[in-house]
Amino acid sequence: MAESKPINIREMARKNMLIITPEMLMKDNELPRSRELLAVWEEAKRTHNLIVTHDCGDARVSSADVLGRPGIVALNSIASANTREETADDPFSFVYGHYAAKAVLVNGHYDGETVKTGEPPGGCGGLGERAKVEPDKRHLKTIETAAQYVSALIEHSDV
Repeated sequence: MAESKPINIREMARKNMLIITPEMLMKDNELPRSRELLAVWEEAKRTHNLIVTHDCGDARVSSADVLGRPGIVALNSIASANTREETADDPFSFVYGHYAAKAVLVNGHYDGETVKTGEPPGGCGGLGERAKVEPDKRHLKTIETAAQYVSALIEHSDV
């Protein structure tokens, strides 16, 4: 197996590849279109019309793109996990219960070609891993490995 080479920023610049910098992002925020979209966001927040979406970070489609509307708060986690209960240590509980949120959409994904009656469809790696681990490890106090994350935070292997 070939060893990967480190990225050479100067070489990328010579090839006219876009290099994103903090200064570029700040300058982009000043563009008229950016100001327009920020105003739309602020109005959605003011009118309690934000939509919170929570998707699997591995899904090939973002629900923000699918909904095609301004005012989307897009959250991602492995298999859209950590959504079954709002607790003090849940990093998303503040967002779910925010006064400006009109709705929360939690979205799973799967490979439509794997659908069989009575069986969970495949396609989401996090859900696939959940099917392999012990049924219930919610008693874990700390999560230090991917397997512990899957066991503790992914509710079930079926979308």
